[in-house]
Amino acid sequence: MGGNVNLLWTHRDRRLHVIDQNLAFDESSMGGFWETHVFRESRREWTATFRDEISGSMSAVLEDLPQWWRELPEAWTEVETGLTLAGLQKLLSRFRDDPATFWEPS
Repeated sequence: MGGNVNLLWTHRDRRLHVIDQNLAFDESSMGGFWETHVFRESRREWTATFRDEISGSMSAVLEDLPQWWRELPEAWTEVETGLTLAGLQKLLSRFRDDPATFWEPS
């Protein structure tokens, strides 16, 4: 089916790990992201309860992010992409600031 599959299966503990990091800091619209994503159909199953629980965790990450950013080696934050703490906070806030695009299946 094509798409962008970034999955690791650990045989020992029989767990699936999703590592879809390559688009995590893409500043463009999420528009076409879900069209070919391996979990595009699963997105329809995200209940309001699931969204609330995950949103709480994501909010906690955003709260701690400035401290984590300060602890990163400078070389990691001075990359050619120009990613800044403010830019990262904006991107990671999409779940809250643009919920229709972030949560709703197209």
